[in-house]
Amino acid sequence: MFVSVMNVHGETEPPEQLQQKKVKAVFVLNVAKFVRWPETAVQAHRDQLTLCYDQDDVLGSAYEIIRNHSVNGRPLVRKWIDSKEDLGACDMLLLSEAGLKRYRNAPLVSPDSPLLVVADLTAHKSTGEAYPGVHIALVRKGSKIGFDVNLSAVHRSHLKLSSRLLRLARIVGDED
Repeated sequence: MFVSVMNVHGETEPPEQLQQKKVKAVFVLNVAKFVRWPETAVQAHRDQLTLCYDQDDVLGSAYEIIRNHSVNGRPLVRKWIDSKEDLGACDMLLLSEAGLKRYRNAPLVSPDSPLLVVADLTAHKSTGEAYPGVHIALVRKGSKIGFDVNLSAVHRSHLKLSSRLLRLARIVGDED
């Protein structure tokens, strides 16, 4: 028996798709817990940790399972952005695969910005490729979801990732 769930846009999501989105939501929350932003970025957004979307809502209704959580004492909130100018309020940017293609054609973020960029690339098997400007890529590893970390991009952005997070990731790098 299949039960569909309405997403935030009033569309129905099959249970297996919703379950996959829930796994992604937990990944995003747990990744955020192991990132240290520069103190200036934390001070600029000390009231909350803002997870932003560029047009596409990767998590849909699955966001509800992480909605009331905090990261290092900062409540997690989500925000849809309409333009590059809206990114100043964001701590994390979650991109869909289509969003990543748009992002690659017209990068939204300067390479040294302390905005954590996460791309959902779980629709395909992981290639091990680093995507310029993307810090963490959620990837498919067989029937499971894992993640790749682009250390070159992380270092340029002055973000710090816990060694505990890095032990679980595949490290990829782009050309400097």
